[in-house]
Amino acid sequence: MDSTGSAQAETFPEVDALLRAATPRVWVTPTIAGLLIVCFAASVLLGADPMSPSAERLVELGASFGPLLLEGQWWRAITSSLLHAGIAHLAFNLWAFWQAGDLTERLFGNAAFLAIYVLSAFGADLASVALKPFTVSVGASGAIFGVYGALLAFVLSHRGTLPRGFLHQQRSSLLAFLAYNVVFGLTRREIDLAGHLGGLATGLAAGWILQRDLSQPRVLLPRWRAAIAGLVLLLVVAGWGTRARVSRAPEVRASSLLDRAEAALNASDPATALALSAEALKIGRTWGALAIHGLALTRLSRPEEAVADLRSSLELRDVPITRDAICEAAAESSGDDAARIEAALVDCSRAIETSEDRSTPLGQRAWLRLKQGKFDEALADLATILASAPREGAALQLRAAAYLGRDRLEQAEKDCAILDGPVDGRLLPNATCAEIARRRGDRPLAVKRASLVLERRPGHVGSLLVRAQARFDQGDLDGSTADLNEALRLEPSNAEALNARAWNRVARGEFSGARDDAQWALAGRPHWAPALGTRCFALTGLGHRKTARMDCAESLELDPGNPVDRGMLEFLDDRPAEAVLQWKAAEQAQPEQAVVLEPWIARARGR
Repeated sequence: MDSTGSAQAETFPEVDALLRAATPRVWVTPTIAGLLIVCFAASVLLGADPMSPSAERLVELGASFGPLLLEGQWWRAITSSLLHAGIAHLAFNLWAFWQAGDLTERLFGNAAFLAIYVLSAFGADLASVALKPFTVSVGASGAIFGVYGALLAFVLSHRGTLPRGFLHQQRSSLLAFLAYNVVFGLTRREIDLAGHLGGLATGLAAGWILQRDLSQPRVLLPRWRAAIAGLVLLLVVAGWGTRARVSRAPEVRASSLLDRAEAALNASDPATALALSAEALKIGRTWGALAIHGLALTRLSRPEEAVADLRSSLELRDVPITRDAICEAAAESSGDDAARIEAALVDCSRAIETSEDRSTPLGQRAWLRLKQGKFDEALADLATILASAPREGAALQLRAAAYLGRDRLEQAEKDCAILDGPVDGRLLPNATCAEIARRRGDRPLAVKRASLVLERRPGHVGSLLVRAQARFDQGDLDGSTADLNEALRLEPSNAEALNARAWNRVARGEFSGARDDAQWALAGRPHWAPALGTRCFALTGLGHRKTARMDCAESLELDPGNPVDRGMLEFLDDRPAEAVLQWKAAEQAQPEQAVVLEPWIARARGR
């Protein structure tokens, strides 16, 4: 559209004089233009990209978004008109606004022009939300189209009262501008044509009812007030209609379900989150519904199902948080399967590349490497986490386990000493630190740490096993056996618990029960040296020397350096002196084994 300033004054000086008399001072147009510039600068200072801000950031700053308006955030209809999707968007809107703003403000007057602008902004937003409730909408273009609509209404309604040449020039420029923008909007997906047309229609209506006699500009003020009230009422009704339409949209119901599901996840209620996200998936398989469904499955210890949902979500939209979740679910579902552990490592490595919080996938990868026995690689990942967060509890726990795997007990104990107190406001007792204390010979501390875990997590089998071993090392066979009985009640086929109880029974001389426990342990873990050695002792006690010798021989093939089983093999081969030497060496290395070995040493010496 041509300039409406000096060019119009030169061509139609009488019109210019009339407009200046009707509206002596134009202040709304420059004020709004300045406000748009200030708001853009503020959005950039608050973190929005000046060239192409993200939709998420714009929503945080006040953009229009159907589900949020449905929740009652109607103020977004105005704040969205003050924001822009980049400097190019702002520049075009300022140019278009400046072309028509001065003339339109003089035609209608300051107050009426401001009403036209604000009402058009509301009308544009209502139209945009009604047709595209899930579009994030920003920009002054809807209100600006309202200004052009009001100007067109004035031009069309003043034929015969203003110079024909002036009206013809304005009408031609307006129609050309509007036609171009409508056609352009049809060809570009990012153009909010619904908002433009909504603003245009509102501006046309406002311009028609707020027009005035330029020779007597104040005569119609009472009618203006009634007209504005009527238009506001119309927009309120339209707003309720838009709300009803949006609330019935399946996408909005799905969004509401997902909001509730996300809230349930944050409140540690994965069962509710799973049910709500499943309802959302019935409406549509969106990346968000699949992601939340997968996260809920992960929290419910169903990681294999979770991985499938999360991978489907990633195919629809590659989001860093989804990669993090896949890493977690794949790690949880890997078990002891070497191939699945390798696949999970690939998932976690990919997540590390894009993660906003690298500590989460780094921790998962470190845990997977611990399961592989790659302690140095695990320590490298944990060092990265702890460099920026030295008291990160989960990382300290994993590093203690890695140090334990490398038999670096003193370094492991330093981490456990930190974990013995509150870390990040939480107490994080763990079975690994109990085992580290036991390995260091501090049995009371091992019992204390394992007991703390069991206070917070009753029935934690790993802690029961560590405490049972620590109590055995203290000579407390009754306490040790009680812990093992509880562990086996929870996990009847746990081979470590079965073998430990069998060894306790050997110490008590209960050889029949010891044999049975050892056999059950070997049923779950065939050719396992510790259980073979235990059964060898039990069978020897029962007088089954030939079968016992076979067990000890196989155990020593698997673990040649074991002096306990070597001593029993010497005993069975009628070399008691050599047996005593082996058992004394075992007691020197592990004094706690004396409770089992001393009776056998006495038998060997009695031969």
